[in-house]
Amino acid sequence: MKRTDTDLLQDILESIAAIERHPAGSRVILDEDDVLCGFLQRRIEIIGEAASRLNQSTSDKAPDIRWRQVRGMRNRLIHDYANVDLDMVWHVLQNEITLLRQSALR
Repeated sequence: MKRTDTDLLQDILESIAAIERHPAGSRVILDEDDVLCGFLQRRIEIIGEAASRLNQSTSDKAPDIRWRQVRGMRNRLIHDYANVDLDMVWHVLQNEITLLRQSALR
């Protein structure tokens, strides 16, 4: 069954909430805690996958979200998993997730 845009936006918000419930705390923790790091990356992947399935008309309603970068981050984590830049993951966790949540809730 095809998921609706409402379902996909809910997936994004649920993943953001999960990330916020389990913060890394520091950049060093991403290196030291493989389980937490993997969990956070997986949630970013889900956000990107859901974003890639949204209809253009829905994406257009939130022009301040950089949808291309959201989808691109998912692709990097999935397809270039051996070369994941944890500094970039940390940047997303610290700077982009909150902005995404604020924009998606509008």
